[in-house]
Amino acid sequence: MNFGVRYFRSSIHASKVRSEGFKMKKYSIIPLIAISLLYCANVFSQNMDESSKEGMAEPLSGDTTENRNLDHEKRIATWNNDSNTILSIISNLRKYRESSDDSTLQEKLKRKKLIEELYKVNKVYNNKPFNLTAVMIDDVTPEKSLSEYGKRRAKQIINTIKKDPSSAMFVGDGNLDNNPLLLFAVAMNLALCEKCYKETGRYEVKCKIPVPGDGNSMSGDDGYSDYKHGILDCDLSSENNINTIDTDIILILNSEEKALQISKGQIIPINGKIKSIMYKGGQFSESITIQIQ
Repeated sequence: MNFGVRYFRSSIHASKVRSEGFKMKKYSIIPLIAISLLYCANVFSQNMDESSKEGMAEPLSGDTTENRNLDHEKRIATWNNDSNTILSIISNLRKYRESSDDSTLQEKLKRKKLIEELYKVNKVYNNKPFNLTAVMIDDVTPEKSLSEYGKRRAKQIINTIKKDPSSAMFVGDGNLDNNPLLLFAVAMNLALCEKCYKETGRYEVKCKIPVPGDGNSMSGDDGYSDYKHGILDCDLSSENNINTIDTDIILILNSEEKALQISKGQIIPINGKIKSIMYKGGQFSESITIQIQ
């Protein structure tokens, strides 16, 4: 203000005024800048407060927490039901799991009994309906069957199996089309032989059983564990330690269009008719593979 008054009061001292005005401008600009900065900071702070209020997520209410708990309980119930569905199929097979206490004679007897029980289970459940509420898609791949070369190799393997008294009983007539146990044994022996197989034009949807997470950092956005899969092993699980049995479900699809609609990581229900059941019961782990169509 002093600079403005002096400038207009007298034109006689114009040169003096300009000289003094320059000095005063030099010193007055500092408080003006400071005032401007304070004003801008105040406006910026108010805007930030308003924007924070608008964009801030509401704290979890009791209703939201309750809904999340209900979702978790629903996933647990679904997992238990799906686990029980599969456990009911393999309950007798699990009697012949290997144990570190088994003698050589006991091991041999268990292997024989397991083969016999597998044969019975596959016969009982063949073409029976099979439904699960929640499976996780692991992959979708073209189905493969034995090529002509593979069939020749398979005959050699079957003849070798027939010579083993403990395994010969499940060879039957040697027809792989209606004997999933024999087909599995042959497939294990030809697993690394690429020219033994050819694509059939159908597709295998390979699935795992997802385990509900506990809400910690190891749980995914879908509410399931990022690192654990399988059905609940009631025999070895406790409140603080959940043990699972590795389980693979393979769904056979004829339609490429349907197969292309399925992506890895999806959690979906699945149903079909049982085509084969395989079970392995080692000392430290168990595994199940069920193929449906």
